[in-house]
Amino acid sequence: MRIAIAGDGHLGMSLMEPLLGSRHDVVALVQNGRTATGFGRTMTKAAGSLFGSFAGVAGKAIQRGIPVVWIDRMTEEELAPLRAIASGVLLVGGFSVILKKKLLELPKIGCVNMHSSLLPKHRGPNPFSAVVMAGDAESGVTFHQMDEGIDTGPILEQYRFPIRKQDTALDRKSVV
Repeated sequence: MRIAIAGDGHLGMSLMEPLLGSRHDVVALVQNGRTATGFGRTMTKAAGSLFGSFAGVAGKAIQRGIPVVWIDRMTEEELAPLRAIASGVLLVGGFSVILKKKLLELPKIGCVNMHSSLLPKHRGPNPFSAVVMAGDAESGVTFHQMDEGIDTGPILEQYRFPIRKQDTALDRKSVV
C-alpha cells in the first residue's frame, strides 16, 4: 500500500520506522509549513541529508528519498504534490495542524490518526500529560479515522496499558 505520513517527533517516528521495513511504500512525509518556512526548510533538508534520523522524522525521510510536503493553509497548490502521489492512506501522529476536508479527502482509504490516549478521553495536543495529571490508572493508544473534528471520528483500535505511580507528564514513552 502507498502510505503518506503526517507527523513529527516520537509519534511521527513510531509510525515511519516500522513502515520503512515493511512491504508498504512510504510515499510522502507531510510537515507543518507554519513552523518551518524558507530557511528552516532548507536547514531541514541539509540536516536530513547529513544526519538522517538524528535530524528527526524529516531527516529520516530525506535520507530515504521520501518527499517532504510542507502544508500551511492547505491550498490547492500546497496539496498538489500529495494529490500527485496518490496515497492509499495518510497516517497521522504527532502532527500539530488540524486537517481540512480537502486534505482529509485526498487518500483513497482516508486518514487515520494515532492518538496517545484512550479516546474520547484526553482529546487535544498533550494527552500524555493530561493522563498523568488526571491520575488515570491506565492509558493507551487510539487509532481512529479522521474527520473534520479534533480527535473525533470512528475508533478503529485501542491498545491499553497501565500508568505506573512513578510515571510523570514528561515520560512520553511510558504513556505513548
